[in-house]
Amino acid sequence: MNKKFQFLLKITLGLLIGIFLVNYLVSSVNYKNVLHYINNVKWEYFVICIFFSFFSNVLRALRWAVLLEDSGYKVSRIGLICGTFFGFFINILIPRGGEIARCTSMTYKYGLPANKLLGTILLERVIDFIMLLILILLVTIVNVQLFGYFFAEKLHFLIETLLSSWKVAGLLFVIGILVVYMLIRLKYKFSFVKKVSNFLNGIVDGLKSVQQLKRRGLFIFYTIGIWLFYILMTYVPFYAFTDLENLGLVNAMFVLILGGIGMIIPTPGGLGSYHVVVIEGITSVLEISRDVSTAYAFTSHSLITLYTLFVGLFCALFIFKGKRYV
Repeated sequence: MNKKFQFLLKITLGLLIGIFLVNYLVSSVNYKNVLHYINNVKWEYFVICIFFSFFSNVLRALRWAVLLEDSGYKVSRIGLICGTFFGFFINILIPRGGEIARCTSMTYKYGLPANKLLGTILLERVIDFIMLLILILLVTIVNVQLFGYFFAEKLHFLIETLLSSWKVAGLLFVIGILVVYMLIRLKYKFSFVKKVSNFLNGIVDGLKSVQQLKRRGLFIFYTIGIWLFYILMTYVPFYAFTDLENLGLVNAMFVLILGGIGMIIPTPGGLGSYHVVVIEGITSVLEISRDVSTAYAFTSHSLITLYTLFVGLFCALFIFKGKRYV
């Protein structure tokens, strides 16, 4: 199986899964009610949300600069900010393509070694995963029922409901056949246990790498700042909906966790996967109507996606049409 076919297959499967999940959501809500809630949104809160998103990406770029500079590489802050936005831009189009895009863009623009860039990005992913685990632990400690109820009961119910549909069963069967075919053709050699072991070793190595940074305090500061902005990006839009404005920061952290889990599923920009998990969580656990939850998820995701596409396109022009420093 050549790489081009694998690439196209990955994109096609992700898109099909995303479309199916969106179709599932659309069929479970009242269109008129959802549109009513969207039409009555207080848009100023989403403007604030977009600013928070922008600043989180700037901090991510500055954190990246710490990793590169402590390794002896000097890069323009503007260049790294554009590279970060370009990565998120590509992620919307190609699932998991953003990391590679960040590397190739900075290699093209500044001649930095791709392997070194990829190493720093992998370290970032490990640290962000650890932050997600910390957030899960914090929310669980504050309110065990809030988090446990969703995953122990409601998520199980959702899976059973989905699997009861012959359409989903057919889709999963086709996906299963394709996955098995790919594994056979690629001569998959690694056992599940070995993969888990490598993953855990990666987390340990990531923590050791942070410990060895010359400016680890600044790195940690940027990391905390990124996740604070993520929480605010989730929390502030609550005030845009009358039915959500009484939800607190803990609930925002819970919704942020759900969104992060939804984004793990390799659909383009979290299409469908983000919406399903967030809507089910808000509806089931926070006891908000499905129509309001749907309006919140679709409005938040759509605006951030459009803003990212716009800024990412501008950054792509800066990287690939501007002056190169190689």
